[in-house]
Amino acid sequence: DWMDRLDEGNWLQEQTCAQYVRQAVLALCHSHAAQVFHRDLKPSSLILTTKLPDAVVKVGDFGLAGILDPDNSIIQQNPHQYTVPEVLRSSEPVKGGAVDMWSVGAIAHALLVGHGPSESSRGFFGGSKDDESWSERSPLSRDFVQRLLRPHAADRPTAAKALNHPWLKGITPLMNINTQVSADIARDLRYKTLCYTLTLVLLPVVVPYRDFDQLRVAFQQSDPDRDGFIPRSVGQRLLLSRCNIAEAVTPALNIVDVGKTDTLDLAATACADLIIREFFASGPTSNPLVGPFGATDLAPRLLKRFFEVFGDRRNGTATAQVQAATVKGKLRTATAKDVE
Repeated sequence: DWMDRLDEGNWLQEQTCAQYVRQAVLALCHSHAAQVFHRDLKPSSLILTTKLPDAVVKVGDFGLAGILDPDNSIIQQNPHQYTVPEVLRSSEPVKGGAVDMWSVGAIAHALLVGHGPSESSRGFFGGSKDDESWSERSPLSRDFVQRLLRPHAADRPTAAKALNHPWLKGITPLMNINTQVSADIARDLRYKTLCYTLTLVLLPVVVPYRDFDQLRVAFQQSDPDRDGFIPRSVGQRLLLSRCNIAEAVTPALNIVDVGKTDTLDLAATACADLIIREFFASGPTSNPLVGPFGATDLAPRLLKRFFEVFGDRRNGTATAQVQAATVKGKLRTATAKDVE
């Protein structure tokens, strides 16, 4: 109903479009990880909590299409511009998340240029009309939509991969635009970012190559769709198989999932693994393990280790000064090549 009231002179700011799409993709990440697929995603499936631009997006109607229309006959009789092409062509139950990702691309198309993809532009973009529609939008937004509207399901990004597209990562803040960020939340976010960055720099120097390679193999085995991302629940099981201390694994995952996506790539998984085994497994003060552990607890210890590893030395003691050349020299390890 709200989109119907939009006209050419009342389009959404691109940041608001990206924020709405990002929240919808977050919901799909969660549902797809549980093997629940929507199959009939359209603007009316998205519910806004308020009429203001900073509304929270909720995704509804999950699972109804599979129950009420298992052979796609209803949707084939009543197609709309957000219906994925393969649903219109087949009576077989559609499996996998690629169907939902096409619909997200169509919704993003409508949010950005005021209308869904036309029959002639499905799966590709071209012509003066298309170019004119997109002239006010960024190239990244168009690239995002193009990737999701690819005609072949196997060529579309998964929800987790779409969530990490530069358009969603670059134009939307880590904190939702609807959130009144408190000083404590903002401080925690800064510490999480610091911890992640320091851990990623320490990783090639601290972690032996064989150890990292074992983790990489385990990660790849846990990533059946080969999109480079695994659900947090899968990552948690993987990390527990390497250090069976849940009290250490959970807070480490909370720290490395800076954007709260509930998905992990290999870098985040390796950082969590390093934090768990080097810093949390013996407790924050080398006492018996107690929790919880937060980024503010970890940051001072990571900084101390960083300067111990990379800091200039005077009389054998590390100082709080680091030379870029020293960092580059110490990062020339076998692990570093694979991390890169």
